[in-house]
Amino acid sequence: LGLLISVSCDSDRDSNPTIVVPDSFVLNTPPYAPNDIDLINSTVLELTTTQPDYGFTAPVSYSVQISLDDTWIDATEEVAASYATLETMFSTAKMGAVSTEMARNIVSLAGWTNESQVPDNAISIYVRLKAHLGAGDYPVYSNSVKLSVIPYFIMLKDALPAPYYLVGGCIGDGTWTNSSKANIGVSL
Repeated sequence: LGLLISVSCDSDRDSNPTIVVPDSFVLNTPPYAPNDIDLINSTVLELTTTQPDYGFTAPVSYSVQISLDDTWIDATEEVAASYATLETMFSTAKMGAVSTEMARNIVSLAGWTNESQVPDNAISIYVRLKAHLGAGDYPVYSNSVKLSVIPYFIMLKDALPAPYYLVGGCIGDGTWTNSSKANIGVSL
């Protein structure tokens, strides 16, 4: 048995895949790109791409990013990012960017606080894709594509925090008596 194991592992035939991180990949220009896209009357904007060449066929996750001025500057402690990433993720090279997510992020990027600030005519936005493997490993970005969209106003508001409960003998004094102001922060 030991001879069989040592013989079966004596050579590497270079058949193991090696990850190659590409510089970029191609986001195809959609056929509707020359037209004004009315976001309020759209549900999704179909986008297609070629899969980034990681050196082998890999399960890739895609996210759609938009910018108002074709700059792609990441956020720092001092400034916000110059682009926004839509919430919906995709696992195929054909995807439908949700128009309500796009409209909400346009409002956020533009800094509009009321409906009177939204222009009546179309504005130019730029769309690109971010691809990655696994949980964000080996990110790569596509080229950007210019689209003309008619935005609409969505009131932005902070999301309510999700409630959470701490339970157990190691939390507070382990009793359920928060009835008096003296016990707040002491009991469960």
